[in-house]
Amino acid sequence: MSIRTNQHQFICAKCEAVLVLLDYDMNCPNCNRKFPNLPRDEKLFKDNAISTMMFYKRDHKMYRPLGFYIGSQGDMMLSVTYKFFDFLEQSKPDDDIKFFDEYISKIKLGDSEYLRKHYRDAIFPILQIYRNEGFEKYLKDKFGIAPRRFFPDWSDITAYIKNLIS
Repeated sequence: MSIRTNQHQFICAKCEAVLVLLDYDMNCPNCNRKFPNLPRDEKLFKDNAISTMMFYKRDHKMYRPLGFYIGSQGDMMLSVTYKFFDFLEQSKPDDDIKFFDEYISKIKLGDSEYLRKHYRDAIFPILQIYRNEGFEKYLKDKFGIAPRRFFPDWSDITAYIKNLIS
């Protein structure tokens, strides 16, 4: 089963490119228009991706769950991200940056080079977190809580229930 996250999507008013919120200060990868007033109460793509990836990896032993529904550009971007990290861990390349560049170049996005740039801009920061501090530390530092607390295992739930009824 997959967790439904709603990636904040918007359309560039200048060129009509469909985009996902990557940063609160971003430009259109197609026409370079600066976006004013991006919603700061929306969760960034990388935070949604990393949070759900930790859950899927723990429960499914892979980042992309089977039966992941793709109904939007944001869902597609999540799916591509999950697949990348599954392939990365399966392949164990010597050069993960080169592996990333090859992966991005092979994504089937039609003739939309702006989308390829958008996907690169979305996934590369997640790769940097993975390489440097790791997902668990990132989530703990960013949200002040250990990832296992986001998604407790059965022993956590059992202890919690015992505390409630005792």
